[in-house]
Amino acid sequence: MPTAADKNKLIHPNLCRFKNEIDFVDKLITIFSTITMTEKYQLRKFEKDVLNYYMRFGYSSDTKKRIKAELDKSSDTITQATFYLKKKGYLIDSKTNMSKKSLSKGLQAIKDNFIDGNKKVLAIGFKRR
Repeated sequence: MPTAADKNKLIHPNLCRFKNEIDFVDKLITIFSTITMTEKYQLRKFEKDVLNYYMRFGYSSDTKKRIKAELDKSSDTITQATFYLKKKGYLIDSKTNMSKKSLSKGLQAIKDNFIDGNKKVLAIGFKRR
């Protein structure tokens, strides 16, 4: 078991500052993507923006309408971004309806803990490949 002196060597506290909920979710997505996804599956800017909406408001036609209005994007562009989010593993198909999507298991845990659960501390461990 590590001693108190060992723990001081292992922990590097740092604050990740955010301006608002959109910025907070954006930072969570960046951390998740960087840690869990290979470079091939990193997000493009608009994919990240769409995922931010899905994490905050859920996957629904209302959310898509909101994205369309607030980001001034076409339905086709939103559908394409959604397709790539699924292809890259950020979204998964619903078990009962293939036209519905939900967050991947990892993103859902982040949403449950940090967005809905209002937690603000994330521990990151490092392990050599």
